[in-house]
Amino acid sequence: MNNSHPFYSIIIPTFNAAGSIQACLDSIIQQTCFDYEVWVIDGCSNDSTVALLHQFENICPQLNFISEKDKGIYDALNKGIQRAKGEWIICLGSDDILYDTTVLFNAKQWMQFNVGEKMVYGDVNIFGDNHWAKDGHVYDGIFTLKKLIHKNICQQAIFYHHSVFKELGLFNEKYFICADWDFNLKCFSRYQPKYINLVIARFSAGGLSSTFQKNDDFLTYDFVDNCAQYFNVSIFNQLFKQHFQILLNKAIWYYNQHQWRKSLQHFLAAVYHAKKPIYLIKVYVRKTIFNFL
Repeated sequence: MNNSHPFYSIIIPTFNAAGSIQACLDSIIQQTCFDYEVWVIDGCSNDSTVALLHQFENICPQLNFISEKDKGIYDALNKGIQRAKGEWIICLGSDDILYDTTVLFNAKQWMQFNVGEKMVYGDVNIFGDNHWAKDGHVYDGIFTLKKLIHKNICQQAIFYHHSVFKELGLFNEKYFICADWDFNLKCFSRYQPKYINLVIARFSAGGLSSTFQKNDDFLTYDFVDNCAQYFNVSIFNQLFKQHFQILLNKAIWYYNQHQWRKSLQHFLAAVYHAKKPIYLIKVYVRKTIFNFL
């Protein structure tokens, strides 16, 4: 183990996580691979989270933490990434745990044998129900671009090589919930991410991303535009057949910004992809032209 340049940097954002952070950290210190550092980025918790972290400093010399106000999960993760010294970076939620004691060892063996990879991902075991997976489900196998267009890889299942963040930048903090989905699409546009048949973590359902995902600007307005840019395809591409509502939302947004040409283009793409185009036409006219008049 190299303390100055460990194999893994494990980044955990926290806020009032006293009820869960101990199990998360326990799952890390029980690993058979000790070649890691841990960065806990706390958002000024007002419970006993920070006190617990101080206790763990005596148990886990690889633990580092800061506690200061942040602008959300991805601001916290970006702070951790900027401090990370590890070759590979994995992000955990404070209520998640590594699946078993050999996860880091097994993943390290695979990555040392497959030198040069940029993004490696496995599965998570779901704990609790949410709208995209049920309790006990193993989520979610190999992802292709077509699959990633419809659902995201669970962040707790992903190892990013540190160079990825230098080449692509950090998580886009504009997206309060879905910045990792946006980032994963960037990765798929530039690299060939590799799947390993390994359950990486137990993902605790019911958090922010499980409950409010569709309120994020990424899925409300920007998803199609970002994908089209990353993969250099048209918004009329069949990849976006199920995303006509996002195209309609963006058409209305462009109209309100007085960007008439882009508004018309996105409106036509929405109509092109929609099963019931007449409904979309009525909505567009009501929320643009009628409002303007």
